[in-house]
Amino acid sequence: RGAPLCDPLEPLSGVSMTACLVSRRSCEHAGTRFKARGINDDGHTANYVETEQSLRFELRGGAEGAMASLVQVRGSAPLFWEQRTSTIKVNTKPKLTRNAALCLPALQRHVAQQLAAYGSPALLVSLLDAKGEEAALAAALAECAARVSVPTGQRIKYVP
Repeated sequence: RGAPLCDPLEPLSGVSMTACLVSRRSCEHAGTRFKARGINDDGHTANYVETEQSLRFELRGGAEGAMASLVQVRGSAPLFWEQRTSTIKVNTKPKLTRNAALCLPALQRHVAQQLAAYGSPALLVSLLDAKGEEAALAAALAECAARVSVPTGQRIKYVP
């Protein structure tokens, strides 16, 4: 499932531009936000979305144009975890269902998939609250990220 959007922009100095935004959801670890969390054994994260932003430039007079593109992906924290909901308390504390050492193989597969699809270097940016209720998840992700190995010549950087 996806959602494309393309619109022409106002010409600027003789350059016509078209902006496009395309997002698509993965079907590999599908589920609603409060029912699907974390990663599966195949390395697919829940709620994974790939978004590409692109700009196409066309010059007057038939001169060759250009295109610039940025791809960003996001998904659930790539660990095995759950967050139970109740009718009394909407946001309950998330809980690891496997320790960091047992999460590492799936995270390793996830990183390999990302590098294969998007190339190197890659950033693994954590949006977890390192001091609040998500502290255990944040610590486990930092531990796993420090232990992930990547093929020679490829790089991944963890940003807490």
